[in-house]
Amino acid sequence: AVFDYIKYMKKLIIIPDVHGRKFWIETVEKYRNNPEYHVVFLGDYLDPYVSYDHVSEEEAFEVFMQVLDVANNSNNITLLIGNHDLHYFPNFLNYWGCRRNEWRAKEISELFIKNLKLFRVAYDVEIQGKQYLFTHAGVTPEWWYKITGKQLSENVPAWLDRSKFSEDIKTQLKSMTLDAKSLNQLIEIEEGQHLLNLVGRSRGGYDQTGSCMWADFFDHIDEKWYDKKFYEDRYQIFSHTYSHPSTEEYYKDEYFAMLDCKKCFELDLETGELTQITE
Repeated sequence: AVFDYIKYMKKLIIIPDVHGRKFWIETVEKYRNNPEYHVVFLGDYLDPYVSYDHVSEEEAFEVFMQVLDVANNSNNITLLIGNHDLHYFPNFLNYWGCRRNEWRAKEISELFIKNLKLFRVAYDVEIQGKQYLFTHAGVTPEWWYKITGKQLSENVPAWLDRSKFSEDIKTQLKSMTLDAKSLNQLIEIEEGQHLLNLVGRSRGGYDQTGSCMWADFFDHIDEKWYDKKFYEDRYQIFSHTYSHPSTEEYYKDEYFAMLDCKKCFELDLETGELTQITE
């Protein structure tokens, strides 16, 4: 059934960070349950920018409930996990570097656990022989080499004690391929969850760059010059870095697209053309 569904897909509809905003609703209603389209949310459903967007925490919670409802009643929606979702999961409460709805934290955590089947770390498709990889913040070479053991830095958080990692996870990490399947498997094991919560220096963490939940736009800008081959091997689409170039603009080049700008986008699965579809 999945194979047949993918065969008929023509375009992906991409929804960047929600944070309680409603810009996505009309677009998703238009394309959900349409076999020629698949809708991918890039994560961060809660924790609004109150001063920027004038959305309260309570309004953001209601919008999150709308997201869950539409995803549960559609057959073509994938919800990715962002850093503002990650910290509502019980095993991720070891980094407090971003705002969180403390009044409803327990209730929100229970909602994520109840609806866990809806959520993924990553999503990918192949277009003209090239991988298009979707995550919340993008995969950097620094983080990828580090977790797979190809390039281990000594500068790791104290709580991430690799000596206590099981042999199974060590073997799994060394054999990982950079695709949605491997990234999604990390969420299933505790050590993998810790690796997804590595935070870069630009976000107040210990690492050079963060995970695919935490990497900053500027990390990608810097690292593509150090390891251009890494970026040439795939095209990455992510969100996460609100306010650059501005809160209303997105960034796109030949290696990746950062789309956190309160707009909806469309990816043509035949040509790879990425287009803004809402104003």
